Amino acid sequence: PLSTVNQMGRPHFAHSLELADGSVVNAPAYYGVLQLIGMSSPTACIIVAMGDEPILGRGVIDELRVTFDHGHRLIVEA
Repeated sequence: PLSTVNQMGRPHFAHSLELADGSVVNAPAYYGVLQLIGMSSPTACIIVAMGDEPILGRGVIDELRVTFDHGHRLIVEA
């Protein structure tokens, strides 16, 4: 989230993102490493500071099994 940019320091670069409505925005970005519980090893990633909530991109999601259970729960498996 944007609120963490001050804690992370100066961004490494500006990352261009295409949003769902087709518009393109630039956002502060960092090189980082992500490890989720259940993942066998950390993976390199780009961390983009945009909006108020942390989200995972397709590069991470594609490595996991993600199940939306009828709007009641979200199941994530490595």
